[in-house]
Amino acid sequence: FNGTPATAIMDLSGGAGTVNLSGLFLNPSLGTLNGGTAGSIFNYNSSTMAQTIQFSPSIQYCNLHSSNTSGSGATLASSITTTNVTGDVRVMAGILYTNGFNITGNPGKTFFVNDGAWFIMTGGSIPPTGFGIYDFRPTSNTKYNQNVGVTITAYPSPGYGYLYCQPSVAGLTQTLAGTGQTTYVQSDIIIGDGATSVIVAGGAGGGTSILSVAGSVIINNSATLNATNITNIYVGGNWQQDG
Repeated sequence: FNGTPATAIMDLSGGAGTVNLSGLFLNPSLGTLNGGTAGSIFNYNSSTMAQTIQFSPSIQYCNLHSSNTSGSGATLASSITTTNVTGDVRVMAGILYTNGFNITGNPGKTFFVNDGAWFIMTGGSIPPTGFGIYDFRPTSNTKYNQNVGVTITAYPSPGYGYLYCQPSVAGLTQTLAGTGQTTYVQSDIIIGDGATSVIVAGGAGGGTSILSVAGSVIINNSATLNATNITNIYVGGNWQQDG
């Protein structure tokens, strides 16, 4: 570092480094962040303010953690790709908003949502893809809050923790993955927010769907679960229908 932001370099490529950022990442177009591929961690962990997870051609993370517990959460500034994040993406605590962007991981790496943490997909985001492992803890929270109709990805068992099917725009359909795939939920599936109408149906991509919920199925006011293309629904808890 020679005293100018444009030539500043943070080199974490040795693999042992962890950066905990509790403030803001300003001027991401200046300087270089080299996360390498050996296991370094960059953690957005404010408890007092919203944070934007920044990206630019000169910013590359290895393991990217989001731990923002401020109430406003952390928000992606652009899509996560296989080149700007080479390791895991982990929502450790608080809230991570996709902000309409997508998350594409590397094979053999992990997408993780911790117990009590929230992963909220907004705008036109699609669910994370490309990772080798998807680890949703039993009391993690995943919300499909997009403003377009989407397919609910059927991640491998044990699947989601709590699954919220709650779009931000009324009248949309969110469709369970079809071709005989099973959508697993370890806790509850909550359909609708009680105000914004939504239909959850089966058979995305053709064929039929299976829904396996270890907890309860909760269908709120203005929400519908259309089971026409859902061959089996397994429920370990209660069936609560207000819609």
